[in-house]
Amino acid sequence: MDRKEKKEFRDLLLEMKKEKEEVLREYEEELNESNNSENSSYPFHSADLGSDAAMLESLSRNMNDTLNELRMIDEALSKISDNTYGICEMCEKKIPKKRLKAVPYAKL
Repeated sequence: MDRKEKKEFRDLLLEMKKEKEEVLREYEEELNESNNSENSSYPFHSADLGSDAAMLESLSRNMNDTLNELRMIDEALSKISDNTYGICEMCEKKIPKKRLKAVPYAKL
């Protein structure tokens, strides 16, 4: 992979990272709002507890998925730095550029 292609993928990964960090901030704000609403003095129905629990579980899953994607993006950025980006971790062959454009943090 030449220098120009590495820069393109690096820029793409950095943009993805920025977007994922923004999504994570939004999830954190939702979580904080949810925690603040639990401290309100309004009475609530028992069915609301189930809805709140489901919402928190979904939010937690989404946050974990986003954190995982951020970790993979950081790993891909590290690989660009050490010239191992775009190489399959299993067979050590080059990952097709089409695949990297679709999933820039692809490992296989």
